[in-house]
Amino acid sequence: MMPKALIDVFDIKEVIPYLRERDAPEFLTESILPPLVTESLEYEHLIGQFEKPIIGSFSAFGANNVFIGRDAVKKFTEELQPIRLAIKLDGKLFVKYRNAENMDPLVQALFDDVGNTFDGVRARAEAMRVAVLTTGQLVVNENGVKFTVDYGVPAEQRFIPTTLWNDPAADPIQDMLAWREELSFQPDGAIVSRRILQAVLRNANVRTAIFGEGFATRSVAPRQLNAYLAELELPIFVVDDDKYRDLQKVERKFWPDNRMVWVGRNIGRTVMGPTEESTLGIGIVRAENGIYVQAYEQPQPAAIITTSSATAMVALPGAHELAIIQPLP
Repeated sequence: MMPKALIDVFDIKEVIPYLRERDAPEFLTESILPPLVTESLEYEHLIGQFEKPIIGSFSAFGANNVFIGRDAVKKFTEELQPIRLAIKLDGKLFVKYRNAENMDPLVQALFDDVGNTFDGVRARAEAMRVAVLTTGQLVVNENGVKFTVDYGVPAEQRFIPTTLWNDPAADPIQDMLAWREELSFQPDGAIVSRRILQAVLRNANVRTAIFGEGFATRSVAPRQLNAYLAELELPIFVVDDDKYRDLQKVERKFWPDNRMVWVGRNIGRTVMGPTEESTLGIGIVRAENGIYVQAYEQPQPAAIITTSSATAMVALPGAHELAIIQPLP
């Protein structure tokens, strides 16, 4: 029996339904900075393009127009940067699958590789978004690629409490009320680490604020904390516990333990563009979120390569609706 070619056993067109229907991990910031698929490798936006309008003025009939000064235009231009991940099916497994009468194990292995590489590219994009949200910058130095992007988050929207929240004397509720008054926007939500949540739940001043004097030792549940924050018109806490494994397969958290951010309703997007592989158009499909998936045979050394790739960058025209807070050391 002649070994079958990849095209005979694996239909790349089936990848899209597979990716749509599979039980994939959900990353928190994908909904905050959703994908924007583009055909360009460069994007630009105006800093502050979501700023509030300048109010008009009543005037008498026949009077002159009321002129206003034009906002200073701060254009932000960046190039999308490539993200790639590949898995090779080679050696004994390659021979075994290529010569088997039942090709189902090969097809399953290839779909597993598709899912793993696809999620790997998604995870790198998630790490990028988290870095932007928690620092206001993207600093990359890996695989010979080195660049820094500063998103212009205003200095007055970066807060560190006078008394850090791991100190028993801290008063997180009063800190947050004071910070909210300094902002020009109403935060739509707060993203925190598990460590920050626990520090707030254990805080005696928070317990007293929720339950009253004499109840500083009573335990507070996360839902009780969020209900109280909502009463005060403060953003409720959402904990980011998402994790990934690095290239050495060490498990790590996306979200830093000492950061909390407040975000507005519409701060930006994750721009996803074309790749070098996508220009070939052979054995490749593009998922709805802009990631390309490809499977092809390599003759020397013999192997089947499954790869996912994208060019990506965060666009943050709503940087003025992002508050970055460091309440823990």
